[in-house]
Amino acid sequence: MRSKIIYTLFIVLFTLVSFEIILRLFKTNITWSEKTGHGYESYYNKTTKSWFHTWEPNSEFDLDNGDFICHYKTNSLGLREKEVVFQDSLLHRIICIGDSYTEGVGAPYDSSYPRFLSRYLNQAGFKNEVYNAGVAASDPFYEYELLKEKLLHYEPQYLLLDINSSDITDYIERGGFDRFKSNGTAVYNKGPWFEPYYKNFYVVRFVLHKILGYTMGNLFLTKHEFYDEYAPRAVQEISSAVDSFSVLAKHHHFKLLVILQPNASDVAYKSEYNSFLKNLYSDFGIVLKNRGIMAINLFEPMKERINTDNMDQYSYMNDAHYKPAGYDLFTQVLLATTKKEYPNFWADSSSDSRQPSN
Repeated sequence: MRSKIIYTLFIVLFTLVSFEIILRLFKTNITWSEKTGHGYESYYNKTTKSWFHTWEPNSEFDLDNGDFICHYKTNSLGLREKEVVFQDSLLHRIICIGDSYTEGVGAPYDSSYPRFLSRYLNQAGFKNEVYNAGVAASDPFYEYELLKEKLLHYEPQYLLLDINSSDITDYIERGGFDRFKSNGTAVYNKGPWFEPYYKNFYVVRFVLHKILGYTMGNLFLTKHEFYDEYAPRAVQEISSAVDSFSVLAKHHHFKLLVILQPNASDVAYKSEYNSFLKNLYSDFGIVLKNRGIMAINLFEPMKERINTDNMDQYSYMNDAHYKPAGYDLFTQVLLATTKKEYPNFWADSSSDSRQPSN
């Protein structure tokens, strides 16, 4: 009897180990951070030392995400931007704020969308200077604190706030303004108790995803939970954060434009998730406009230009950020859509005043 038990345990253990090896070899259910060569990263259970999410100030380093290596220099605020800005009083002052898609991850400094935006506007006769306040892995709650405490002294006339699907998952993992504690720290939401096992064992990942239905990556949510509960709540809370931006815009006399920005894979592939995102972006845009906030939804315009045949021209396959050509295309679509929906958004370039027209 004892020998049978030992034999059975050996077979079970051998099967589990063999299955684990096979899953690892085929990289089954690996996370985005693992795809980009940074190992498993939990987005829950974190406490940061500050309310500001930026890089180390005045630093220089190479950002290696597997598909590319980009050289970075940061200013005294920890942003991938030059130190001295807005020195010419005759130029319109524009701040672009957002996460990695604003910062320009995957492209050199001069090929981010804020740099393309500045060049295209200058070519059109709208003389400007653009400040890139994007930070990889940021979200609207961090961005609001950065704007309110660090950037308002630049007296921007225009603020472009970029929002994408990662901001929804960021809210689920971090919470909203409630993350900011009175002692100056930021405390994220707690992850599930089994996350350490998920991190270390691919068999556990297989069971959670394929058997228990936790299909939304390492958010540890079922599709039903994500679609029907968590994502709508995230949109509601992010909308409230945008309201806070709008209050600042009114008090400090700058124009606010919210950009709902898909990445290339969102629009190139047909999937249940992408169909959900399409509807979510549409509803989100309606909510913001009903609140009197200027917003443009770029999901459909980008979908008209990016497909599975040309996606690799615009986006990295593993990392999923835009290539320089993708940021260029995104900027052109942004400007065309803004002109169509808000033809008077940009001030008359022939005006003697730098103040934007209403």
